[in-house]
Amino acid sequence: MSKAEPTDLSYLPFEADYNDHFQTPSVAYSDLAPVILSLATSLSRPYTVYDPYYCSGSSIPLITASLPTMSKVTVINEPRDFYADIANDSCPTSDFIVTNPPYSETHKERCFAHCLAAVTSSFITGYAVLLPSYCVGRAYYRKLVETLPDSHTECIIVPPDAYEYKHPDDVSATGVPQECHTRCHTRSHTRCVNAATHALNGRPGTRYERASCAERPAQNALFDERGGGAQFVGVPR
Repeated sequence: MSKAEPTDLSYLPFEADYNDHFQTPSVAYSDLAPVILSLATSLSRPYTVYDPYYCSGSSIPLITASLPTMSKVTVINEPRDFYADIANDSCPTSDFIVTNPPYSETHKERCFAHCLAAVTSSFITGYAVLLPSYCVGRAYYRKLVETLPDSHTECIIVPPDAYEYKHPDDVSATGVPQECHTRCHTRSHTRCVNAATHALNGRPGTRYERASCAERPAQNALFDERGGGAQFVGVPR
């Protein structure tokens, strides 16, 4: 049997790197689901989640499947040029950004910077960005986190093992393992505390750590005591 031709990404309205085109595993959405559910149920209206990076559109069914059928959560993930939308101020209206940015070049930095700007400007109520754990040692990451207002709150989701990413062209049973963590951020301390508390009912072994941004020094000391960012991912120094 001849090898299948690689997926042609030229149909996308933005420049996509074939080696970036990996899908977020369903278990990552399952780990995040208790947080989304808690935030969504705090409102009396429907809740909109937006994933600005398009791979194959799988985030819509995967996020939806991770939540109860009556959760009233709408997911937006369309083949759009995210950076053009930012430049044109045309990003879809949403409550919460959930995404896993491409790991090459400066995508992680640009994504994280946009999410921080959007939440501090009250365009969204919060975000959850899945990032490689090595990001905690990057200067841009530390610099951006230090800009968070003390009144805001974070919840760090650390899975018990590496997530396995699969490329749409990969037909193998397993994916590429990557040590990651999900950084959640909201403007409301109460909402994030409730979300993290709710998340205690999540997958066994997954850690949900929460703190207000004003507690960053205390959090840093706690993370150092537990082994530092390489073993326990938290608010970076």
